[in-house]
Amino acid sequence: MIARRAGTIMLLLPAFGLVLGAVDFPKLPAFIPIEVARVEPALVPRLESLNAERADLTQKLKDFDKACGTVAAGTAADQQCAKYFPILSAAVQKHADKSLIFLQAYAAAEAAAKVIAPPIAPKGALPKGVEDAIAGAYRDAGPEVIDRVRRGYQSVQANDWTLAVAWFRDALNRAPGNAGLKSLIALAEAPPPPAPPPPNLQLPKDSDVEFLYPGAAPARQPHVPAPDDVYYYVPSKGYYRMSPDGARVQQLLDAMSGAKPGSIINIR
Repeated sequence: MIARRAGTIMLLLPAFGLVLGAVDFPKLPAFIPIEVARVEPALVPRLESLNAERADLTQKLKDFDKACGTVAAGTAADQQCAKYFPILSAAVQKHADKSLIFLQAYAAAEAAAKVIAPPIAPKGALPKGVEDAIAGAYRDAGPEVIDRVRRGYQSVQANDWTLAVAWFRDALNRAPGNAGLKSLIALAEAPPPPAPPPPNLQLPKDSDVEFLYPGAAPARQPHVPAPDDVYYYVPSKGYYRMSPDGARVQQLLDAMSGAKPGSIINIR
């Protein structure tokens, strides 16, 4: 049978008197903060792998307890359980060892992150309408989330979508279940339309705030047509001609404001 006490897993096989003893699964971090991930990126997939392995191993422990906890001594099932017991015991111990090795690497990266500060985009680099929208949309999530969403948009402004996704994910780690952040991540991860990117990413100006707050409709600045333009289609408003990256940014802004993001349509 498998006995559990305060997060400790103990394997017992009464019929053969085999006792593995107490085996603790070392506690893993809930996520890898972006500061640590930038020092040691490999920690992110390692944590995901350990969590998947732990879930699988936990299920095997439950299955073993169910199948072997009440078998009669001397039966074929009892002998089968006795053969499987050392295999499962070794897997438990190996996972615990791998977890400890991971935690050592995590601690080293965490210490390094304290002296290697990640670059921060200049303060006030975003349009006021975007700054206000971020502060309003995530005011209940706390300043840490707001700061990371802001850095994500600053990364978008620098045309670094990979870093933007990392900041948005780090914000979601601090506000699990936030639907707006999940939408931001999904949109930021979406591949751009199959057209060459413009030389400079153009974020919406303050005059584009009507996308965030329907009803407030200042005059839009005219867009100079370009060969790689796309249409950004909003069912309630129609088509807007934009640069490919500009349309992706607008999707993020719409999602953050709670509106249904529009569609990006290539111009043929």
